Amino acid sequence: MANFSHLDDLAVDNSSTAEFIFSRIMGTPVLTVRPAHRVNRDFLNEMLSASKEVARRIGKLEHEDTDFDKVRENDADVFARCIVTGWRNVVDSDGNEVEFTRDNCREFLLAIPEDMFDNLRTFCLTIDNFRAGRARPKLDPKEEKAASGN
Repeated sequence: MANFSHLDDLAVDNSSTAEFIFSRIMGTPVLTVRPAHRVNRDFLNEMLSASKEVARRIGKLEHEDTDFDKVRENDADVFARCIVTGWRNVVDSDGNEVEFTRDNCREFLLAIPEDMFDNLRTFCLTIDNFRAGRARPKLDPKEEKAASGN
């Protein structure tokens, strides 16, 4: 039977995190984030609840215009509760470090430009950003040197 244990380090689970850097914001904030993916159970439950709400509205034939400000507020709330787990280098307008709380996180996410929030969202939706390994076979030192081209 084949052994594929080398793939184990590619697993992403509910505890997987990565760092997202806002290099164009004062202080260069770094957010510790979880994947916006089904492996993140909190996020999955939020998305399932949202889907049920949409289905209920469709069933009642409720048609509302999309309020994009409301959508962004909801996204910021979900990210603050389910995706962002901490931060560093987040500063207020006076340059003072801001303590990480869910409320502060939500306010920060609402304050950043929409395109920057979209970049964060894209990063969190990309599951490969949360993989620890590369599933390469372990090579002996001579093979490793040859594979690296050095």
